[in-house]
Amino acid sequence: MHLVIAVDDPRADDVRALLETHLAFAHDVTPEGHVHALDIDELLDHAVTFFGARREGTLLGVGALRELDPAHGELKSMHISESVRGQGVGRALVDHILGVAAGRGYERVSLETGTMTAFEPARTMYERAGFTACDPFADYTRNQHSVCMTIEIRERPRAVVLVEGISDQLALEALAARRGQHLAAHGVAIVPIGGSKSIRAYLERYGPHGLDVALAGLYDTGEERDFRRGLERAGIGHDLTRGGVEDLGFYACDRDLEDELLRALGPDAALRAIAAEGELESFRAMQKQPAQRERTVEQHLRRFIGTKSGRKFQYARAFVDALDLARVPRPLDRVLAHILTS
Repeated sequence: MHLVIAVDDPRADDVRALLETHLAFAHDVTPEGHVHALDIDELLDHAVTFFGARREGTLLGVGALRELDPAHGELKSMHISESVRGQGVGRALVDHILGVAAGRGYERVSLETGTMTAFEPARTMYERAGFTACDPFADYTRNQHSVCMTIEIRERPRAVVLVEGISDQLALEALAARRGQHLAAHGVAIVPIGGSKSIRAYLERYGPHGLDVALAGLYDTGEERDFRRGLERAGIGHDLTRGGVEDLGFYACDRDLEDELLRALGPDAALRAIAAEGELESFRAMQKQPAQRERTVEQHLRRFIGTKSGRKFQYARAFVDALDLARVPRPLDRVLAHILTS
């Protein structure tokens, strides 16, 4: 039974329950004023990428990577279900997160954990993963209740795809996996930037004035101005048109990712994908709502994806998995082709 580690939603019911256990544990064993665990709202911050480890859909553990600055990430919110502790789930999560950090070009990842006996298994795992004790970083202070640890990241990505959000990342990773294209083996990292307004900062980090790696990107048509201006201000292009932006490897989704996938699938295939996710009954119930009765199936599908937290993540993967590979949306197809041949 394969362990799958992927970006997850801290608001999902099973994730929320494990996070509540995590927070309760932290407060039970840590003196007042020294608990640094993040709550759900903090885990939704754009600087945080949250991961779940699942086996056959069952959540076994969670962890997160918080960006402190362009070269420094922090490991946060590590918690493994008690029933699978000692089976390598925690180490697999740490290794995965360190791989993500390397793909982003971080120079180091640090963490803070407790000095109490209850944290000894975690400290041992971090040491075995290569972390060593370090001075306090960020807002942490030197005290008897906590220890800070860090690890240097020596690998750098060869190429980076900048995408607006996590659902874009999940869709591209799922498409590459279906095609047998191993992005990590090609030195390719897909990096969500938390919205189009951040594009310039990420271009400075990864472009000719930063790591100087090969670049590509995926964005929504409504955000084209931000991407075009970001590229120009980073010195990557001048007086760019849509065609000029594409020549640089940046492709626009017509409206957004969800529209591209729904058009490529068609309503029947999209409904089959929803049924496979066990949510067809919920979809039919939504269709019967008075406000939805005069709308088209296509409008119902868009509404359904956007009405529950986590569905955009869920269906980014599910819709790509359901695609006829001869009908891959053009921007997804082109951005992968560009970065893999750069």
